[in-house]
Amino acid sequence: MLRDRGVAILFTTHKMEEIRAIADRVVVLRDGGLVADEPLSSLTDDDIVTAMIGRELEDLFPDLAPAADEVALSVRGLEYAAAPEPVDLQVRRGEIVGLAGLVGAGRTELIEALFGVRASSAGEITVGGTRVRRGRPADAITAGMALVPEDRKGAGAVLSMDILANATLPRMGQFSVAGWLKGRSRVDAVSEVMSSVRLRSRGLGQLMETLSGGNQQKVVLARWLTGEVKVLLLDEPTRGVDIGARSEIYRIITDLAASGMAVVMASSDMPEILALSHRALVLKGGGVVAELDRTALAHADVQDRIFRLASGLDISDAPSGAASSAKDDQ
Repeated sequence: MLRDRGVAILFTTHKMEEIRAIADRVVVLRDGGLVADEPLSSLTDDDIVTAMIGRELEDLFPDLAPAADEVALSVRGLEYAAAPEPVDLQVRRGEIVGLAGLVGAGRTELIEALFGVRASSAGEITVGGTRVRRGRPADAITAGMALVPEDRKGAGAVLSMDILANATLPRMGQFSVAGWLKGRSRVDAVSEVMSSVRLRSRGLGQLMETLSGGNQQKVVLARWLTGEVKVLLLDEPTRGVDIGARSEIYRIITDLAASGMAVVMASSDMPEILALSHRALVLKGGGVVAELDRTALAHADVQDRIFRLASGLDISDAPSGAASSAKDDQ
């Protein structure tokens, strides 16, 4: 190894397992300043995370505001290739519904079918009581739906373009007249929403490829907020971002829900599902196999329960708490 030859190595990462495997000393930067410089042996994982986000780890997830009774998104009999049977779904205003499951469970496919970027063969989707034509993303946007895709760099943003251009893409009609882009009103609207998510940048002219992963994700999410959003579809909202940016994105999501927005969030990060969801749907093979309410998500054995449901394991082999609480899902 290079270290054995006396070579000094500076290694940048936000993955805790890599820090533990490689580092002798840990240097943490936050908001451009040095906040920690200590031997790894003197720091716990919680110490490092607290230095990165500026507060205790238990404060990583914001509190959830209660959802309203009014239904924002209603889905009946939605049929698409990945689903073994029609999907029915309702999401209330201010409610965050998490989609849990193993790789290949069909979470992304459901998100894409709802927004219309994946073809569906039957079913009815309504947003705020207005029916949306299936397979028509433009109609979904007009009705008040917004999508933050899993592949931020490939499908969410054009990295070679600047922040202003990327923020304009979903709502070109709103920011143009007779084919000409508006000037000041577009800049003002984009500046306002980027400020609301605390985007860290050198200005709207900064190229997307020069932003951190967390700030790229903020742009992809915040650009929808220049117009009305009733239903927000999130697919792996914190994939590839560091713990500090995760904390900020969690705040954004819960704030939007508290304002009345309905949120459907697909995530492979179990703590996100457990902490941010009012309800969680467990998917397996493209179909919904269980629904867990907030009480069930707070159960001590819930992670084991979700894994067994998602993988098709026998619930009777689970710990007693998980098995008994899963009976209603079978």
